[in-house]
Amino acid sequence: MLHPLMPSDTPTTVRPRGDRTRAGRSGAGLAALAALCLPALDAAAADLHVPSASFPTIQSAVQAAQPGDRVIVAAGTYAERIDMQNRMITLTAPSGPQSTTIHAGGIGPVISNPGTNAVIHGFTLAGGLGGYGGGIAITGTSPWVVDCVVLDNLATFGGGVSVRSGGAPMFIRCRFSDNTANFGGGVYLRDGSTGTFFDCVVQDNVTLTGTGAGVHVNLSTLAMRSCVIYRNDSITKSGGGIFASSSTTTLIDCTISTNLALENGGGLMTSAGSLSMVGCILENNHAQQGGGWYGYATAAHLVSSLFRWNSAAFGGGAFLLGAQPRLTNTTIADNWASGSGGGLRVVTAAPVLCNAILWGNYPDQVSRVQDGTSFYFSCIQGGWTGAGSGNISDNPQFVDALNGDHRLHASSPCINAGDSTALPGELAGLSDPQSLSALGLDLAGEARIMGSAIDHGAYELPDAGCRADLNDDGVVNFRDLLAVVRSFGPCDGCREDLTDDGVVSVWDLIALLAAWGACP
Repeated sequence: MLHPLMPSDTPTTVRPRGDRTRAGRSGAGLAALAALCLPALDAAAADLHVPSASFPTIQSAVQAAQPGDRVIVAAGTYAERIDMQNRMITLTAPSGPQSTTIHAGGIGPVISNPGTNAVIHGFTLAGGLGGYGGGIAITGTSPWVVDCVVLDNLATFGGGVSVRSGGAPMFIRCRFSDNTANFGGGVYLRDGSTGTFFDCVVQDNVTLTGTGAGVHVNLSTLAMRSCVIYRNDSITKSGGGIFASSSTTTLIDCTISTNLALENGGGLMTSAGSLSMVGCILENNHAQQGGGWYGYATAAHLVSSLFRWNSAAFGGGAFLLGAQPRLTNTTIADNWASGSGGGLRVVTAAPVLCNAILWGNYPDQVSRVQDGTSFYFSCIQGGWTGAGSGNISDNPQFVDALNGDHRLHASSPCINAGDSTALPGELAGLSDPQSLSALGLDLAGEARIMGSAIDHGAYELPDAGCRADLNDDGVVNFRDLLAVVRSFGPCDGCREDLTDDGVVSVWDLIALLAAWGACP
C-alpha cells in the first residue's frame, strides 16, 4: 500500500543504500566474521560426493557421514527430505542455491535435526511441510546456515525455519521467501532460543491466522544485522515484518519495508521484552495501529533510525502503549494516519525523545492520551508545549524529502543543535566491538558529532571542513568560492558538491562559507 505522502515513483523493491559504511555491512566484513566463527574442518574428515555410486541420494551420504565429514552435493534438483540426525557435518552445494535445490514434495520439512556446529551451505530448500519448520526444523541445536534460499514452504509454526528448545542457529546471507505459516511465515523462534541473522532477506512471507509474517519471536532472542524485512503480510493479526513477544530483540542496520498487518505493527510489533534498534529504516509499512512500529510495554531504545512513509489509522510512524521507550537521534517524517498520530500515537506511555525530528507527518506529529511524553533538543513541526527543553520548531531543511533524502542541508537549524551527551555508549544486546561501534555512526555510516555538537535526527551533516579547500592550498578562500560558482548545476560526485545532494547550488556556497579560513 502506498500512502498519500509516499512519492508515486518509489521503487517497489528495497532501494540499496550504497553509501552505508556501518561496521559489518560489507560482504568482506561478513566473510571475515564467518571465517572467524565457523567450525574448523577436521583434516581427517572425509568428503562424500552426491550423486555417486556409493551415495545416489543426499540422505544416503548423510547417513554414512561421521562428525566433521562433508557431504558435497552436485548441482541439480533432489526430490527428498534430509534428516541430519543431530550430526555435526557439513552439507554443502558448491554451485550455490541458484543451481542446487532440495525439494521435499510436501511430505515433511526439507531439512530437520541439524546438529550443533553443523553447516548447511549453498542450497535452495523448497516444498517443505511441517508442524514446526517447513524449510528447516531446528530443535535445541546450533547449526550454521550460509548462502541458502528457503523458498515456498508451509508449516503451522515457521514456514521457512522453526527454532525451538533453546536452539541457537546462525544464518548468514540467507533468503527466506514466499513461505506460509500460521505463526512466523519466514522465521519462528520460541522456548528460549536465539536466532542470529547477518545480511539476510526475509521477503514475501505470509501468516494466515497468527502473528509475525516475516519473523515471530516468543520468549527468545532475535539478533539481526544488515538484514532486509520486506513485503511480508500478516493477513489476520499483527507484526507484518517482525512480531516479538517477551523477547530480546536487537536490530542493527536493517531495513523493514512494505510490510502489512491487519491489526498492529505493520513493520514491527514488540510486546514486553526489550528492543535495541540502531541505524534502521522503517518505511512504507501499514497496519491498523502502528504502521511502522507498535510497541507495548517494551523496554526500548532506538538510535539513529528513520521512520518514513508508514501509515495506519492511529500512529502512522509508531504507536506506543505503556513503558518508557527512548528514541535518540531518530527522524520520524512523512508518515500518515487516517485518524490521529501521523508521527506518533502515545497512550499511557512516557517516551523520551532526544535529538529527534518529527516533521511532515499527517494529520499531526504526536497524538497523546494520558501520557508522559517528553522531548529534549528536538525539532517538532508546530512546536512542543509538553515536558522537555531545548526544542525548536523551525523547518529542518531535508535535502529532498519528497524523494526520500532526509539528510540535512548545510543551513539546517538542526545542525549542532542536539545534546551530545544523549548518545548512548552502550545498549542492551550490543556487546561485541563491532556492534558497539555502530552507536557512534549515523544512518549513513558517518561519524556522529562532526561539529560543535550532535545534529538532530538520524543523519549527521558531514563536516565540510577542508572538503571546501577545493584547490588544496590549506585555506578556504575566494579561489574555492569561485570554483563552486563555476560548477553551479547538476553534478555527479564532483568535489564542489559539498552537501552531496547531486547539485552544486547556494547550499554548497553556504557550506563553504561555514568553513571559511585556514583548514584545521
